[in-house]
Amino acid sequence: MDTIQFYAYPTDKVEGLDLLVDVDHHRPLLISPQDQEQLDRDWAERGYTRSAPIGTLSNVFFNTVTGETRLVYRLTEYKVYSGIAFPALPDTEEKLSPPLRASMRASAVGCAIETADGKIIAQRRKEGIIDGGRLDSGAAGMMVYDSAEGKLDWQQQALEKITRELNIMDHSQISSLVPRAAFSSRGPVHVPATKGYFTGGHSGMVGSLVQTALSYGQISDFFERTEVGEVIGINKSDLARFIIEQSRKDNKGLCGDGCATLLSTLPPDEFYQTVEKINSRESFRIQFGSLRNDAFIERLKRDFNKSGKI
Repeated sequence: MDTIQFYAYPTDKVEGLDLLVDVDHHRPLLISPQDQEQLDRDWAERGYTRSAPIGTLSNVFFNTVTGETRLVYRLTEYKVYSGIAFPALPDTEEKLSPPLRASMRASAVGCAIETADGKIIAQRRKEGIIDGGRLDSGAAGMMVYDSAEGKLDWQQQALEKITRELNIMDHSQISSLVPRAAFSSRGPVHVPATKGYFTGGHSGMVGSLVQTALSYGQISDFFERTEVGEVIGINKSDLARFIIEQSRKDNKGLCGDGCATLLSTLPPDEFYQTVEKINSRESFRIQFGSLRNDAFIERLKRDFNKSGKI
């Protein structure tokens, strides 16, 4: 079962979060020599040479005076995430230390796309890739650390995913890009190459709502079929029902990240009603809480203040 942990969500009528994404350059992810040796072996098995720098979400802070939500990531590498989430060697998961696996919340972005004709775009992931065949938000992917700028730029990374997956090259067609939630998703990841599942796909994600001047028909005409299997247009009035129906226990429904991103676009009352229905189906386990030094501290819904943060 996928577990979704919400750290921030705008429960009042504001457009979105006042969000700051920060990097703790003085405290990278600590890896023991034994873990590093296993990760290096696992990476060599893949035959890759370069490993992109990414972040792992370690702290979420909320400023009660300014209303700002601050996400703090520690630096690591993609090969660390891949070794934890979908290892290439069968013994990697059992040999990596539990604290390292538990601390991985890889930097990522998810985008719910709202079209000019009032639909929310979801995508079905292309077969043959990780979690192929499952439903996801309109565009999503890893948030790569920009070494030249020294930052994780969630907005630029979101635009890059929209360009790559939906083939929206003209960014003037995007009228707004608003952060709606900060969350993590953990659950079984389907790995086609091994035909297996690994409990490890850990994200530390910014979920956003993207409004575009394009219609659903325009997007469905030219989305990038090398990246996406299918695009689906959902009427906004039907979105909650769609999320509930597609929160399934098989490998064809919504993935955890996609479920959380789409959920974050719902109005507050509908959001919580939908969460309760999903939890009652036991297809996802959705929790609310805070993140301090890599540790999730669960809170009940009533503990959220009016701005939706702990």
